[in-house]
Amino acid sequence: MSQLDALWDEPFPAEQARILALLVERIGIGTDGLNVRLRMDGLTALTQEMMADVGAGA
Repeated sequence: MSQLDALWDEPFPAEQARILALLVERIGIGTDGLNVRLRMDGLTALTQEMMADVGAGA
């Protein structure tokens, strides 16, 4: 995850939005700070997709 900044600039904005939609279920902003709820199934799906791309040589 420490190299995410460098990787994040690679995909087009539409792909960035798709990745965020897969990963983030809800974002809440309140007086006590920011609350981000992640989609664990989305993280699994994204990981499987990335592994398939690596296996296909993409």
